[in-house]
Amino acid sequence: MSQGTNPIDALGDEHELLCEQRLKRVLVNARMTVLPSFWVFEEFPDSEFVRRARRSSLALVRNQDTWSQLVEVDRTTARQDRLNVWLFEFASEPSNAGFVGWLASEIRRRSGTGVAVICGYDSARGGIYDYWACPQLAFESVQSTIRELTSDSNVVADSLDGRIMNAPVTAPNGVIDSETIFRFTQVGDQFRAEYSGGHVSSGLLCGVRNGSEATFRYVQSHKDGENASGESRCVIERLPDGRLQLRESFQWADGRGSGENIIRELATSER
Repeated sequence: MSQGTNPIDALGDEHELLCEQRLKRVLVNARMTVLPSFWVFEEFPDSEFVRRARRSSLALVRNQDTWSQLVEVDRTTARQDRLNVWLFEFASEPSNAGFVGWLASEIRRRSGTGVAVICGYDSARGGIYDYWACPQLAFESVQSTIRELTSDSNVVADSLDGRIMNAPVTAPNGVIDSETIFRFTQVGDQFRAEYSGGHVSSGLLCGVRNGSEATFRYVQSHKDGENASGESRCVIERLPDGRLQLRESFQWADGRGSGENIIRELATSER
């Protein structure tokens, strides 16, 4: 830390960076669908609701005694207020808290346009989903911004950031087990995890990844008072349900041998 640097500001900057990395990973892992037509907001008074409300509208909202619905229009419609609309459906992890504010701010900053966002919930398709809309003339600029954010070299679709894991499969000469909980953070290609539980009172690992492969060093204190360290190589795998696991090959530094563990992300219900 340079002379005069405020440690509180430094911690704040690190937190902001980790938050941005999480939200970029939300964007990378989201399913995005661009709707083929143009859309407009259509207004009508509450007294005409039964006659005017359409089942085909994407959204229907009320402001006191006035309704507004987002409806499809023909691509040849000459209205100046027609919109392009796209849909985001989100993976279960990481948390998408703050996503709307972050992405709307990035779109405003990079492309100079505002957006409209309408959220809904569909338990059969992963929970929260968002319809986003922008003026037709700004659509290409907005999509270019989204492509820039998702192609960021520091964003990895299978990032370890925010993942919580345990070790359901362990080597006979290992110490960690299914009660040992790992909490990961990742910035760029560097990652770390603090862990404890089972026979481990506290542990820390730090490493570097290259795509689906990674190396790290670890140091840990055991509940019997022993300290130990070593190094590992691992392959990062995505399970069919979207969770990650590390297939680890470790080597103790004190010569007690080597072995293999599987460190697997916990399901939301297991946390």
